[in-house]
Amino acid sequence: MWHGWAVKLGDNAKAQQAWARYTGRKIERGSGYGVRHVWGHPWDPDAFTAGWNLCYMPFWAGMLTEPQHPHPELEMAVRQAAWDLYFGDDPVCDPLEFVADPGIDLDAILGGQPILLLVGTSAPTGRLSLPAGASGDEIDARIREIKKSTNQSWSNLRKAVLSLQGKPHEPFGTRNVEATARSVVRRIGRETGLDMVDLGLRLIAER
Repeated sequence: MWHGWAVKLGDNAKAQQAWARYTGRKIERGSGYGVRHVWGHPWDPDAFTAGWNLCYMPFWAGMLTEPQHPHPELEMAVRQAAWDLYFGDDPVCDPLEFVADPGIDLDAILGGQPILLLVGTSAPTGRLSLPAGASGDEIDARIREIKKSTNQSWSNLRKAVLSLQGKPHEPFGTRNVEATARSVVRRIGRETGLDMVDLGLRLIAER
């Protein structure tokens, strides 16, 4: 039991499956690369398969982020890259209590070397926000499109928009469900141009 939540113990297979689904790419067996947890805490169900906590790296580098063979500078660089990607300017969710900005100059450490990112092959790319003055039907269509593509329920989206406004709401199933729903609501706001109040009203109408 984890904070009243029944969980099933297992090995790293579920984290690997999550990484493969996020990126749309298979784990390359025998390649010398594997999935590691950037911020650790693999015992926490909210962090075990979270995309912001997963990094595909060479085995030799992964070992240097473990307590047995620590290389603090490498570990900090990986965490800074993850922070900048997932929580810097446009957070994908609210960071858990053990996730924080390392506050290091990553550009100086890397000396201009680029960071390589793997993105989902089936994910939409280059999605533009709706133009100013978009009709109500266009806004509703975009909301439904995002809801469908992210497998969210209307209930969770309504709770998330209330949560982002600091208003009372029904509880979510897990912290991870809440974080994901809040992230989707932020995306809807960006792509439709709606503020949280107007977005909440539209979500309430979808019953």
